[in-house]
Amino acid sequence: MENRYERRRVRLLELRDRLCDGRNSSLAKRIGKSDSYITRMLWTDDREGRKRIGEDMVAEIEHALGVPTGTLDSKLPIDTILANRGQVEKDQTAKLLATPTAAPLAASSAEAGTMIPLYSWQLPKGKGAWEVLDWIPAAVTADPNAYYLRMIGPCMHNPAVEPSLADGDLLLIHPATTAKPGDLVIFVRPGSHSMCPRQLVVDSSGQYLRALNPSWPEGITPLAKARIVGRIAAKVVRY
Repeated sequence: MENRYERRRVRLLELRDRLCDGRNSSLAKRIGKSDSYITRMLWTDDREGRKRIGEDMVAEIEHALGVPTGTLDSKLPIDTILANRGQVEKDQTAKLLATPTAAPLAASSAEAGTMIPLYSWQLPKGKGAWEVLDWIPAAVTADPNAYYLRMIGPCMHNPAVEPSLADGDLLLIHPATTAKPGDLVIFVRPGSHSMCPRQLVVDSSGQYLRALNPSWPEGITPLAKARIVGRIAAKVVRY
């Protein structure tokens, strides 16, 4: 079984080398930790006193470095994540995500083939402009304000069920602030600008957002602690 802590350690080394000039001291300053704390996180598993990178620290690192949520757990090459660019290739097919609330599109919908933006997973701060990473043809008819995100990390991957979102899938997002049970949505936590994908669930225990990966450690987020900003309308997968 793959060691997630080792993957995070290696990924943190890559982020240090690309974003902090390869210096532990620069990484420590960005994250707000001591140099020794960073050094211990980068030690291999056989070193006594090593600091494993847990879930809270993952979120703290990704937020401090301004990288997409899921970066430390993703299997995508680090340069792909940092560039977060891509084109819909000829051997890819758009797969509409069947949800019980697929609302009718506006009359001014973007037709298939219309160029729409690929955004980063970071919401703009204040009145700042959203970072456009690329322009990609709409794979299907879409909301006029639709945009793409590229899935990063395994939190929504469950090969035993559909829908399942794999690392690297392109996600077509329709802006939305509400959803109904079963919808796949994009949300942010209070005080954060990092968006996350989840599925909205309503049952006897309440309303919450869950990761599709049953082994994901942060599997449940109460809806009261989240703000929905979009609905995942389709994914672009490679066959």
